[in-house]
Amino acid sequence: MSNKINGMDIRPPAPSATAPIARSKDSFGQEGAPTGGSNGGVQITDTARHLASLERMLSRSPEVDESKVTEISAAIERGQFEIQPERIADNLLRLEQTLARASGRMK
Repeated sequence: MSNKINGMDIRPPAPSATAPIARSKDSFGQEGAPTGGSNGGVQITDTARHLASLERMLSRSPEVDESKVTEISAAIERGQFEIQPERIADNLLRLEQTLARASGRMK
């Protein structure tokens, strides 16, 4: 397989029977499955197991919290819904920091 980018033919290195097998690291820096060789088996990292368990847990919860929607709708109708920009900004920053840590951009 080859890819041409800006007229350059880029080919991946050919696998070698003598090349060492490197282990990949998941997003939390833990060792995972071997990245080379042909052991025929599949190994799943702890991070993948954790994500699968979170996915199962989330699939059992409702997508929309109907009671929260009803509460906010009623507050809007009464003219009592208050937007708190500082709280929104704080939560957005906290989310960004969490995502940065999870992706390894921040320690």
